[in-house]
Amino acid sequence: MVNGISGGNNQIHKIYKKEEVSASQAVTNTQEQKDASSLPAFNSAYVTPFINVPQTQYTQNERDFMAYRDKFCEVLSTYNTEYNKADWEFYINSTPENANTLRLTYSAMNSLFRDREVYKKFVDFEQKGINDEHLQSHMEQLLSRFEDALGIVKPGETTPVVQRGKRVTTDEISQIFNGYKPQIDGKTVTQKEIKDIKKNSTDIELRKKAYYAEFQAGDAIADKMIQLVKQRNETAKANGYDNYYQMMLEQYGTSEEQLFALLDDLNEKSDAIYQKMAKESDKKVCEKFGITQDEIRPYHYGLQGAESISKKADEFFTTDNLVPVATEMYTKMGWPLDKMPIEMDLFPRDNKNGHGFCFQIEAGKDARILANLYGDEGSMETLLHESGHAVYDIGIPSSLAYFDRNPASSVMTESVAMLMETLPLREGTYTELVGMPKELNDKLEKSRVEGLTSFVKSYIFYSQFEKQLYENPDQDIAKLWYDLKQEYLGKNPPEELHNEWATVPHFLTHPGYLQNYLRAEVMAAQIYDAAHEKLGGNLSETTDTAKFFQENIFQYGSSKSEDEIMKIATGKELSAEAFCKQLEKIQS
Repeated sequence: MVNGISGGNNQIHKIYKKEEVSASQAVTNTQEQKDASSLPAFNSAYVTPFINVPQTQYTQNERDFMAYRDKFCEVLSTYNTEYNKADWEFYINSTPENANTLRLTYSAMNSLFRDREVYKKFVDFEQKGINDEHLQSHMEQLLSRFEDALGIVKPGETTPVVQRGKRVTTDEISQIFNGYKPQIDGKTVTQKEIKDIKKNSTDIELRKKAYYAEFQAGDAIADKMIQLVKQRNETAKANGYDNYYQMMLEQYGTSEEQLFALLDDLNEKSDAIYQKMAKESDKKVCEKFGITQDEIRPYHYGLQGAESISKKADEFFTTDNLVPVATEMYTKMGWPLDKMPIEMDLFPRDNKNGHGFCFQIEAGKDARILANLYGDEGSMETLLHESGHAVYDIGIPSSLAYFDRNPASSVMTESVAMLMETLPLREGTYTELVGMPKELNDKLEKSRVEGLTSFVKSYIFYSQFEKQLYENPDQDIAKLWYDLKQEYLGKNPPEELHNEWATVPHFLTHPGYLQNYLRAEVMAAQIYDAAHEKLGGNLSETTDTAKFFQENIFQYGSSKSEDEIMKIATGKELSAEAFCKQLEKIQS
């Protein structure tokens, strides 16, 4: 899911922003000192010569900066690893104790950035001149972290106006959300039970109760989510942006203008086929429940009949074969998952986050996968997806400079994960992996390509919603959600408007990120075509696949830009050509 630097090199696909730094600083000095005492210290005297850079490549000031940067980051990396481990523990067991440990380890790491002597040393390097653009990006990241921690306001900037009362944090909201237990008629139910009702029950009242139960957690956190949005907007305005969404898009390498131009183009190209498919889908819903188009509500969707290819596909997967299947597929491509430093926590339990993430604990050395699998085809896709993130994280050399130990971009790591998730469908390998009939595998692939139109529409909807949420958080947010859902997806709202929007985890932990999935899908199509041509056949049939990704993508970490790596891997800049070819197949 997300690549980010502002909370360390944590590839949980989760980014900690300035408003959370303030929360971390609430930890007492005594606690910080106690937590930090077992970790190595750093002071400005710990500098060693930088000896591995050609003398003609950098100025003397740049060489001195790199030596000082590397020594500082040596210590930072140790603190960051401890923080990442605490983050993992909190996600797999969201107890108050683990939440407190997470705050302490973050504050201990952040204390490194409160050393004014070290900060002044970096400022001195900057003032003497850093000409190399890549080194300058490292400098900017370092100075930004110091200025956040020290509360330094540069000339021309303003400090955010802090709201009265207690400021809300993502950890606080996550703890409420992760610990919430949905109920139907006063009885606690699991997400799997809700999912089974949606798939199998024809009892309208039960389906309706299950639908509302699924989003009860959203109602529990909605007010705090809106407060968090307002806090984030304060931060963005203090940095010269209209709102936080706008700021996040820029951090992800795009802008509102660029993004929504792409979305408008994709919306236009996919609209006709989407409308046709949506009409056919709604006709089946009406026939199943004996209702008219106007009577369809969200809880009518999801019922699988005997003809459902998804339901037929589910029969080939169990909780016992998911890991062996994923391991076999990745091993054939050159990534033996069971022999790599990848830890997995894959099945649901109390106090565990209910979604799927990959955590980079330490680049090249330690990656972890959190998921909640139920033994169906969707669970298989989740595991393949998160394993794609994991092999990328393990493929990044730990020898790279600290700030380069990340995927080239959030979109790049998502593109790899999405490609891996869909590989068995693209190449028909479920037949060999689980004995699925070729005809069914082919139907699933056709359904995947058809689903790209719904995918496009859904992520246009998400992006429009999040944009308008940050532009005006005081409006009726539940109404906004359902209004936009009807406009872009043609879905009627339920009788009662609940805070379904607040259950989308990315709005909490990855603001401005969802649009990256759409850009990543475009990128994945282009990388797949390039790799397929280079390897001379299916990616799932040769161990050279791992070599292709390592040599063309993984080895660079973020030392090269997304655009540079796309040119290395595919020979050209990112375009929608390969993606749109898939849509053309089902429109012909």
